[in-house]
Parts: sequence; structure tokens; C-alpha cells
Amino acid sequence: MVEVGQRFGRLVVVELMPATKRRQARVQCDCGNEKLVAAGNLTSGHTQSCGCLHSERMREVHTKHGHRRDGVAPSPTYEAWCTMVRNCSNPFAKQWEYYGRLGVKVCERWLGEAGYERFVADLGERPSDEHVLSRRNKQRNFTPANTYWATRHEVSRNKATNTMYTVGSRTQCLVDWAKEHDIPKSTLHYRVVTKGMTMRDALDVGRGRSGKALPE
Repeated sequence: MVEVGQRFGRLVVVELMPATKRRQARVQCDCGNEKLVAAGNLTSGHTQSCGCLHSERMREVHTKHGHRRDGVAPSPTYEAWCTMVRNCSNPFAKQWEYYGRLGVKVCERWLGEAGYERFVADLGERPSDEHVLSRRNKQRNFTPANTYWATRHEVSRNKATNTMYTVGSRTQCLVDWAKEHDIPKSTLHYRVVTKGMTMRDALDVGRGRSGKALPE
């Protein structure tokens, strides 16, 4: 239960807004800023400041690791770590609605003063500019077991909106089947999606006598 005058971290409740589907409260931060927050985020401890606490923690970490010095750009690995943490903890982050808003969190091991060092120890440095952080199971949090450096190609192929097709014991998306069997993507799409052919039949039509044999 949230009441006027109650304190949550750096926030003090100054007004309870009229009841809606999601109860909100107007709060004032110790730094002087006011904002509207969901009452549930206050009681759960998810929101403890107007955003200034997160900013201060990030500045401390930046200074500790020497990644934020005049004239020195942060490393790609460090930027990826900061973005991951920000998307899961800061409601003002650009990707908040896809992570924090959906309840996605960063494991405790990767937070705090030693969080970055442990993150690098678990995943290593970012392999290349083509790699980004990804989760094996999109329903789970960022943890050592569920997070890895994926190529942008892998990320695009593993989107939830992609339809996967199984032939034999192998499963992959239409684009990858088309590339593997040297069939135009538009042609394969027409056969499978428009005409309703099975992927096996659609590949058989396009492979010819010298084509690759399909698994049984």
C-alpha cells in the first residue's frame, strides 16, 4: 500500500493519482525532481529515484573502469554492458519497453562495482563490430548461461517473428533454406507461403538432378 508522505529510496510520495488500471503516484526525489511512477514499482523497489541514482552509479562505474575519460571513448564491450543494464533498469532508455518494461532483468552477478569485470570474465570481449548481446531464451533474463555474443545475422534469424521450417532433423528459416539450396528467396516464399507447399517439396522442385540431397 502506497500512502502520501511515504518514502521509497530517494522518493517521497506527494500525491496519489486517481485510480486507473495502473495506480500511479506523484513523487519528489531528494534531488528536487518530480515524476509520476507506478505504485507497484515503488513497493517492489524497482524505482528508487527519478533516475539520478542510476546516473550516479553509472558515473562511478565509468570512473572506476577508466572508460569515461576526456578524449577516450568507451570500449565496444563496455558500451554493450552499459546498454544492457540501462535497457533493463532505466525507464527512460530507448529500448526500455522491450526489456525492463517486460520484466527482463540483468543478473546480480553483472551489477554493482564488480559487475563489469564479472561480465567480461563470463562472456569475454565483444568479438567484432558485427556482434551484439543476445539471449538464447528471450523469456529469461540476462545471465551467464542465457547470454552470448551473437552476430547480427544470427539475431535477425532468431527473431520471434520468423517462421521456422523443419526438413529432416534440421530447422531454419526460409531465407537460410533458400540460400543453402541456391533458390531465390522470392521463389521459395511463393511456393511455401503462397501455394502452400511443404518446405521439402519446395526445395525438391528447385534442386534439379545435381542438387544437394535432402535428409531423410
